Amino acid sequence: MAETYNSGDSLKMGNGRTAAFYRAKEVQYPLVLQSGETHLLENFQDGDMITFSKDEAKFTGISDPQGNVGLSENDNSLGTGTANMMYGSPSFKLLLNLYNTGETFSLHKNDGTEYVGGDHCVIKQPPEVADGKDFPTRTFTITVLDYEHKTLDE
Repeated sequence: MAETYNSGDSLKMGNGRTAAFYRAKEVQYPLVLQSGETHLLENFQDGDMITFSKDEAKFTGISDPQGNVGLSENDNSLGTGTANMMYGSPSFKLLLNLYNTGETFSLHKNDGTEYVGGDHCVIKQPPEVADGKDFPTRTFTITVLDYEHKTLDE
């Protein structure tokens, strides 16, 4: 029996199987300036919109030759965001301005399921500039000072 997918985040397929859905169009990246002004980043390049990652592992383990182990927990809150923007878009211009002014801002992924980003971010590095026959893209490197990654029900 064929089913039509109209809403929700998954589809029950029978026999205990579920198909999960992801809609890139529904993912938002609100950027909030120090003034409180909010901008939704848009006009991303083809492929990944923004990637986020933690700069260091939370745990590091060691082992001696006899099998005794030690575990250390790292409390480093730094993370990195990489925003892949279309050249000339309003979001490209906003990020370039933030780099040039050094202003801090808040940036999070908002998709109703996952929370990732931070309240204190800076543009670490401006994009490399390369132009050719294809439409130009610009990749910004963002330092997230208070990186968090969790589900919205946590």
